[in-house]
Amino acid sequence: MRYTDEQIRDAQKRVSELMNSEPKGYSSPYKSMIDAALKRITDREPFRYDANADPLYARYKDMYDAAGKAAMKNAQAEAAANTGGFENSYGLTAGMAAYNDYLAKLSELAPELEERALKLYNAEGAELENELSAYTAADDAAYKQYQSEVDNYYKLLAVWAQIAAEAGTGTSSAGTGRKDKQSPDFEAIRDRLVYNYLNGGVFQGDVKKAEDYLNMAVKAGNITSAEAKKLKEQYLTGKQNVKKETAKTTKPAFSGGGGTAKQMRV
Repeated sequence: MRYTDEQIRDAQKRVSELMNSEPKGYSSPYKSMIDAALKRITDREPFRYDANADPLYARYKDMYDAAGKAAMKNAQAEAAANTGGFENSYGLTAGMAAYNDYLAKLSELAPELEERALKLYNAEGAELENELSAYTAADDAAYKQYQSEVDNYYKLLAVWAQIAAEAGTGTSSAGTGRKDKQSPDFEAIRDRLVYNYLNGGVFQGDVKKAEDYLNMAVKAGNITSAEAKKLKEQYLTGKQNVKKETAKTTKPAFSGGGGTAKQMRV
């Protein structure tokens, strides 16, 4: 198939544009919310019940204490009435017994109040778990959308790289081939190689990915095989293929065959 010079340049331009706009590593928009929800869960104290610290128990205590004192006075007054209006030991005993009856009833409420407090504690924990699950589900959906966009990017890149490769090996309608002068994209490819793959970039020291990048540039027609060889000899020969970890971000790397790059979630 014969390609015009304009078609060849257009295909090469599209590949260059795509290679210069590769997706960044995934950054969760829900990370801070997930971290905060998780912290609220992990920071919760184990359940403990102290009746004296329970406001509901305090209200019941005041109520039963007042009722007990009233019952005590009534019992003492009734005993005094039976003895001509004079206080006696029987009246004191009867009054204290009436008061203690109410304190006993208050004690019987404590287990019920503790059970109520435990249910509230568990309900609060379940609410925190649901909140975390909601944020996690939203993050999963966002990551799937991101992965879909990345997949589409590499599919589009593979299509245009194939077109550029076919155009580059075809015959121009003007009958001109590649000139011996340096390719227009040579310096940009060289700078990208050094910055992204060898000098503080995401894939520090990753020789295989750097070679894949150069091979793609050749296939797309951005540089010649001789120029790629020159860059390999200058920057890659003898280097260790040691992949270093970088903090909380990973940029996708093109595998050289149009496949989908693996992403790291952060």
